[in-house]
Parts: sequence; structure tokens; C-alpha cells
Amino acid sequence: MATRNAISCVGPGSPASTSRSSVSSRFLNDGECSGRWETFNAANKAQFANPNSDIDSGAIGSITRLTGDPRVMQLSLRLKF
Repeated sequence: MATRNAISCVGPGSPASTSRSSVSSRFLNDGECSGRWETFNAANKAQFANPNSDIDSGAIGSITRLTGDPRVMQLSLRLKF
């Protein structure tokens, strides 16, 4: 039985949209408070996987999966004294 060459399919690009906001303030004599808010995949766009490259499948060339995470937010607060 002859072996088949795999078809090389290139999927859509994955946009990287992250954002970060931070604030810092002093209180009393030596105290400092800082906060940070980060957002990953800020636009909440779908990140599609590579197309199906199985020749024997009826779904060749179709994209049926997602990669990456949905929008993720992170909040941190730091107190120094």
C-alpha cells in the first residue's frame, strides 16, 4: 500500500490583543498601594485552529475547532508598608 503525502493547510492567524491598566498611590508615611488590571484576548475574537487535512474525511479543508482562550481578565492589588 502506498503512503499518501500529508496536505499542508495553513490556518488563519491568531490576533493577540492584550491590554493593561495600572494605578499607584501613596498613603500615610511609608505606605503604597498599587493596582493592575490586565485583559487577554481583549477583543474576544475567536481564534480558529488549522483546517482539517485528512484526505479521507468529507470535512477536508473545514475548520471545526478553536484554539486559545476566551477573554480572560486579571485584577491584582499590592500593598507595601
